[in-house]
Amino acid sequence: MLVFRWTLVGCLLAVSLATAADEKKKADPKAKPAAKAPAAKTPPTKVPAKVDDSDPLKGLGVAVDLPAIAPVGKWATLGKVTVSEKLIVVMSLRYGDRCLGPGKKVELKERDDGRSWQCLATEREGAEPVEIAVFRLDQGALQFAWSAGAEQVSNAGSLKNASFEIAVAASKKVVGLRKTMRGKPLALSWDEPTTEYYEIADPPRLDSLRIEIDMPRAEFKSRNVSWRLLLDGPALKASGGVAWAEAIRPPHLLVKIDSSFSKSLKVTATPMFWIADREKPQRLTAKGLTTAITQLNAYEAKLNLARSSLPKGKSANDASKAQYDAITKELAAVRKAGDDLASLQEFVKEIKLGGIQLKVFQEVDGQTTTLLTTK
Repeated sequence: MLVFRWTLVGCLLAVSLATAADEKKKADPKAKPAAKAPAAKTPPTKVPAKVDDSDPLKGLGVAVDLPAIAPVGKWATLGKVTVSEKLIVVMSLRYGDRCLGPGKKVELKERDDGRSWQCLATEREGAEPVEIAVFRLDQGALQFAWSAGAEQVSNAGSLKNASFEIAVAASKKVVGLRKTMRGKPLALSWDEPTTEYYEIADPPRLDSLRIEIDMPRAEFKSRNVSWRLLLDGPALKASGGVAWAEAIRPPHLLVKIDSSFSKSLKVTATPMFWIADREKPQRLTAKGLTTAITQLNAYEAKLNLARSSLPKGKSANDASKAQYDAITKELAAVRKAGDDLASLQEFVKEIKLGGIQLKVFQEVDGQTTTLLTTK
């Protein structure tokens, strides 16, 4: 009985102490709250991406690449489409009257199924059209295959220089038949002319090829190097074209850019400079630049000597005064040219410019298709 009583007293004492401790924690504002068990992480709810089914042609890009002619009859997918069998599809070819060359044309003819189109090429006026390729809609895709006639019609691969227009319901797209290629920038060197060759398979008519030029940027004496392009038209002709890039800063610097097209596009950059007449530039070399500066210094000394020998004061007549003014004016021009060439010499030694960026494009009836870019 004694044991039980002591046990009961001990339990009551323990409960009393625990209660007192809890009340002390509540009363003590500095007491740290008991750590809570971390809440279970709820996995984020995945929101399904919205699919736009309103445009059946959204799978077609701005351009596609046609496959190689051989082997014929092999279907290639140009892009995914979601065209219902109930919808009417209209396809036509752009630039088909000039993509194969002078006197030739290609037309699209819809077949009876309304889901395929023949590419019919005519090589000369009055000749029978030859099927060189077929477009079709099949299994949710726009597909293309060369026909056996493509191996008979010369330059059939130049079909890629055309574009096609496809219309379904309210959706319409114009798609080029060649994608833009990437090429190397045209390097620019102060030591020698530089040339780059660009391969363009099945090129379009050369009179429609143009080159857009973007000169490299740099900083010289805390100022940006800037250029002014001098050429015939808004862009350089790809065949037999010549353009001049004149540096506004530093002055007296020119870069001649010329192009030609044989089996590939050839573009050459030649650094040049001018001394007194910008219409008579010469090839830029370290030796030539040094020689020009030496000649200007010698000419300046000669002018100074001539001016100092003229009569002065009361002995000077009107003729000698006019001669003095003319020599002074000539001296100013010579000193300016000498300073400009000295600055150009410093620029050539210090600055290594990057490459000239080019964009080669076809321009037909005001519409452009980019064939190659170096950017």
